[in-house]
Order: sequence, then C-alpha cells, then structure tokens
Amino acid sequence: MYPILRYDEYLAGHDVDLSMLISVPKVLEDADAAELEAQRLNDLRSDKGSRYWAVLSRIALAPAESTAQGPDDFSSRAAHLAAAIRLGYEVERDDPNIGFESPPDNEIEWLAAWLVSEGWAQER
Repeated sequence: MYPILRYDEYLAGHDVDLSMLISVPKVLEDADAAELEAQRLNDLRSDKGSRYWAVLSRIALAPAESTAQGPDDFSSRAAHLAAAIRLGYEVERDDPNIGFESPPDNEIEWLAAWLVSEGWAQER
C-alpha cells in the first residue's frame, strides 16, 4: 500500500499537535501511481501551504475470528470509530484544501458501524 501523506505547513505556526499537521488523503496500491499522484497534488496545490509525498506502508487485516464479537464490543468499537471520524472532520474544517462539509452524525455512525462490521480494527 502507498499512502499519500499531506503535511500542512500553514498550520505549523499555530499551537497544534503534530498529528494535526500530517494526514493521509489517499491510499494507492501502485508505487508509480502514488508518486505521480503526489507530484500532481504538489503541482496543483503548491500555493495552498501543503506538501504531498508517497510512502510505502502495509495494511493489517483483522483475522476472521476477531470479527465475531458481542454486541457491546461492536457498539463500543463503532462508537469509538465514529468519534475519530468526527474529530477528523473537525480538524480539517479550517483546512483551505478541503472543500466539503462534515456529513451528518447519522451518516458518520452508519459508516463507522459498516467499517466495524467489515472487520475494521484499529492498530496502536
């Protein structure tokens, strides 16, 4: 996997956590395509205060047995994921490169529940 990383230089002068300066707007499966996309984004948005680059990463899939979980575990994981998604939208609200509004809570909750039902697992 080749995530495209974005570093938001325009936030660097503010009192923000490092995790708010770096994000992953896109993940591609091909190294050459990822490099080309990073270059395209740098060319397109060079005056917006953000820089992009592609890196090699990996994806960890949850084992099949870990997807069989009780309702409380499922609800808890979905609620935590929904909170993380909301936080991501909140953080990017002031980003001049993002041109869309946060979806309604019910859509975020649906997305989180769907991702957890598909075996999404947060790795720390």
